Amino acid sequence: DDASRSFIADRCVDALEEAVSKIAAAGLWVIVVAKARFVAGEGWPGITDAFHSQQLAARFRAVWARVASRLRKQPMLAGYEVLSEPRNKQVVQAEVRSFYEATCSAVREVDDDVPCIVGPAPYYKVWNLNDTLLLRDAHGAQLDNVIYTFDFFDPWEYVTSDVEHQLSYPAEYPCSIAFKGWAPLFCPLGGAQVVHVDRGWLRALLERNPLKLRREATVPVFCNQWGIKRSVQDAAGRLVYARDVAELFEQEDVHSTLWIWRSYRKENWGFELVHEDTHLRESEDVRMMNVLNDVWSGITPPLELPPPPPPSPSPPRAYYSPSPSLSLTPVPPPPP
Repeated sequence: DDASRSFIADRCVDALEEAVSKIAAAGLWVIVVAKARFVAGEGWPGITDAFHSQQLAARFRAVWARVASRLRKQPMLAGYEVLSEPRNKQVVQAEVRSFYEATCSAVREVDDDVPCIVGPAPYYKVWNLNDTLLLRDAHGAQLDNVIYTFDFFDPWEYVTSDVEHQLSYPAEYPCSIAFKGWAPLFCPLGGAQVVHVDRGWLRALLERNPLKLRREATVPVFCNQWGIKRSVQDAAGRLVYARDVAELFEQEDVHSTLWIWRSYRKENWGFELVHEDTHLRESEDVRMMNVLNDVWSGITPPLELPPPPPPSPSPPRAYYSPSPSLSLTPVPPPPP
């Protein structure tokens, strides 16, 4: 609550500057991120957020202005991600955009060289990244030096599945699973409509919003997070999925970051490549590392994997073939 310190303790700014300096000294680019769950709306309406409290938003701008002022001479700064993953699922995009415009403007007043990184609510959903988020100044001109970001954990039910509830890739899914919580946006025939999830489906998702926005608004786009849990079996297409996503990003010149490098003191594997268990023992996901290294180094040898299990039988429904616009065109079901 100390306005004279811009609402952030000196020790926090000192620690942040030290961390950025050490990372940059190692030759690594740094994105400074504010992961503030409740500011971003996780507890709303029970807990107010920066989209509905002018006082909280003003304090957040003050924090960022001080941080940017302190870090502005640091090398290897790739961006200020001023609010990670807006979490309020009821907030309208215009309110998110207004918050970002004010916060990024506060940062630019002290450092206009480092890009501001912004993304849609909720949780950087890829299909919500569109021109309604484009930041503008008081005169309506589009702000430059802004990177538009998104997450790509799709389909979520697949990339987080486990042995007891194992899904596969490529495979056919009900729309209610492929787009869980968002089926009305994509499937006019309802949640039971069958969706073929494969590389083409992933490509269509990427084209529908990020690539379209980049092309039409001439702005950079960046995949903030993507990944697949270790609980997904290799026989269920885990490595094939990872290779497809990584290759698509490479082909489309979309920079991305994998979630996540390592964990600490966790009993079970999650998304991490390096797992530290509760006894501080480390294990590495070598197979995944090899796949990613091959893609990112330009080498794509065939994967020697057992074939994914066949899709479960399903009654004839309206199928669709992914297109760049992700329009859903009913076609005859495949022969039995």
